[in-house]
Amino acid sequence: NHQVQKHQQRLNRLRDSIHYLSHQQILNARFKLQKLRDHLYFEQKRIIDQARTYLSELSTKMEILDPRNLLKKGYTFTTRNGIRVQSVDALQEGDTIRTFFSNGSTDSTIEKIDRNE
Repeated sequence: NHQVQKHQQRLNRLRDSIHYLSHQQILNARFKLQKLRDHLYFEQKRIIDQARTYLSELSTKMEILDPRNLLKKGYTFTTRNGIRVQSVDALQEGDTIRTFFSNGSTDSTIEKIDRNE
């Protein structure tokens, strides 16, 4: 009887120990999971904020580089047969060119070419 009681007490302690330890494991797992959730949330927010900043900077660059803004400042660009002319070497006397301004365009015929030498 004494041996049975002794083993019963030992089983009760083991049961309590298993219950306590498993409860602690669950609490630890919940804590780690919450830490991971928090980390994921802040990392996701950081990535989205970084992407927004990048897109904003890209938008600003696109606005600065927009040819229409250059035309508004008084610059023009010229095409011949629909192709942008970047050098006087691409032109010949008699060519028809189109010059674009901020408020329209004009067609011209090349009469004379002066080259910087």
